[in-house]
Amino acid sequence: MGHKSRNETRKAVKEFETLRNNLAHTQEIIPSGWQRIIIACSRWENTLERTAEHYVHDQEKNQE
Repeated sequence: MGHKSRNETRKAVKEFETLRNNLAHTQEIIPSGWQRIIIACSRWENTLERTAEHYVHDQEKNQE
């Protein structure tokens, strides 16, 4: 997933799970909750971008 370690990956997944749970259970989002949402989404966006870059690079390498 583009993380440096399993621990970092686990932390990211746990963070995403917490975000999902909070949103799914329609708990009121406290002001500090929005900051956590933005940070989590930014991290996942970066992860997806890195994953896509690795995929494209691998595809180009396989075509050579």
